[in-house]
Amino acid sequence: MQFYLLTTEHLPETIIFKDEDDFRVAMNYVAVVQSVTHVTIVAFVLMSNHAHFILQCTLNEAYDFMYRFKRMIGIHYGRKYGHSSPFRRNHMDIKELPGSTEALSRAIAYVQMNPVAARVCIHPTGYRWGTGELMADQSVLSVTENRQGSFTATRCFPQINSSSKAKAVREGDDCFPSFRDQVISAAIPDLCRTMFRQESISGLPPAQKAEALRQIRRRFSADPAQIARVTGVPYQEVISLMEEYF
Repeated sequence: MQFYLLTTEHLPETIIFKDEDDFRVAMNYVAVVQSVTHVTIVAFVLMSNHAHFILQCTLNEAYDFMYRFKRMIGIHYGRKYGHSSPFRRNHMDIKELPGSTEALSRAIAYVQMNPVAARVCIHPTGYRWGTGELMADQSVLSVTENRQGSFTATRCFPQINSSSKAKAVREGDDCFPSFRDQVISAAIPDLCRTMFRQESISGLPPAQKAEALRQIRRRFSADPAQIARVTGVPYQEVISLMEEYF
């Protein structure tokens, strides 16, 4: 069987997993769907607005795994929030990985480093919603070829190591974790009530909306892409308001 990298589209203006309960449910669903489809999960990560999986299976099994997972998330979302999940309609990309240990190792590194790239943590082991925290701090996942010519995961992986953490700490404030989407999203209603006596950003006039966005940027060190995700304000509108009022 081959290895596949599954990636869902990054939703620019919404969050799939709104709180820790959503993440816990999704983690359980990963296990449930794996037990039904019998695919081998090599690595995965659940981010606020997208997900990555590396599976060892057939192409049809990869599609079946993701269809079932997205469907279960959609049911949970509907029960909890009263409307369909954007994740269920989210486009999915499946790429077959070349048959080499190096290609597979690089794909695993890419998946595991997602929360680091998003500044959610400074090392993959610090992120709970995926396989990152299963890796040892000093040496993490690797892929080796066994005697039968198939690939197995082991505990030594050169692409990610503890020196990356030390380097991050030396390089200054930009490398430290930013606030997670869920933290900012939960704080926005209180910010709107305190500043404007409104429950959300959506009903604010442009000047007040711009000020709310400025406060989010200042208080949480959020960039325009993250501000768009947590507020639901289109990215181009965020940029426009920043240019006009900041």
